[in-house]
Amino acid sequence: MTDIIIDGNSLYARSWFGAMKDQDDTDEAIRASLGLLFSVMEGCNGGRAGTRCLFCWDAGAKKDKQRAPKPAGFHSTLDEFIDFVPKLLGTPNALIQGYEADDLVATAVFESAADRIYVVSGDKDLQQLHGGPVTYYSLNTKGPLSNHTILSKWSVKHPSQMAIALAILGDKVDAIDGLKGWGAKKVAQLFKHVRPDMNFEEALTTISDQVPEHMQDKFWDSFSLTLLNSGIADVPSPGVIRWADGGLLDDMGFDSLSEWYHRLSGVRGSGRSQQRRVDEALAMV
Repeated sequence: MTDIIIDGNSLYARSWFGAMKDQDDTDEAIRASLGLLFSVMEGCNGGRAGTRCLFCWDAGAKKDKQRAPKPAGFHSTLDEFIDFVPKLLGTPNALIQGYEADDLVATAVFESAADRIYVVSGDKDLQQLHGGPVTYYSLNTKGPLSNHTILSKWSVKHPSQMAIALAILGDKVDAIDGLKGWGAKKVAQLFKHVRPDMNFEEALTTISDQVPEHMQDKFWDSFSLTLLNSGIADVPSPGVIRWADGGLLDDMGFDSLSEWYHRLSGVRGSGRSQQRRVDEALAMV
């Protein structure tokens, strides 16, 4: 069994800002999001029988990230996409007030008993889930990352230790301060003292013991924000993908994706796309 657990906000935001860069067409933003979703499904073998999927969405934040307001139309189009995904795939959404998508993803991964699990996101913090049956699928590179790539990037001995590394480095995107003046070279130096056979708590102790007393509070405050919460109640289990009739894309005005959808899902369209073209041609006479 394969589970595909998707950070929905990450997928949508990358599609939205790309589609809206040179135009003001919210339908194009949803079309771009669906195109990226189909690409992900192909990359994760999502069309296979029995494959399950769960979309996770933000409904709160760990702290005020002080980000600029989103452009007009962003949230209304996001709401449309959130409503559309379950209709298209027949799978559930996870959206729980007070929690960010990354914590819902982490909980779903922790509770999954699948033989293979894909975590789909463009946010680096979810790379810490990689390992064992879990593969991190990057929306930035549009493909899975290798264990070697993650370890080399962050100078850690196991992907889960990224939470420790990020507590030192900080993360401007998520308004995590980290330790002032301590960068990637310092992280690599600290992790030289972490043995590959150490568990997470041992690695954390080894690193924290090297942090000066006057930086301890800042380190632990940052760590509390980089460590994923994997114990959230009421996160739904991924559902088996049951592709909707291809005519649903036509009804929403996305018939240009029908051929791709048919190739991926094996579900034929309803013929509405051809009828629409006939109607449009007659209207022009």
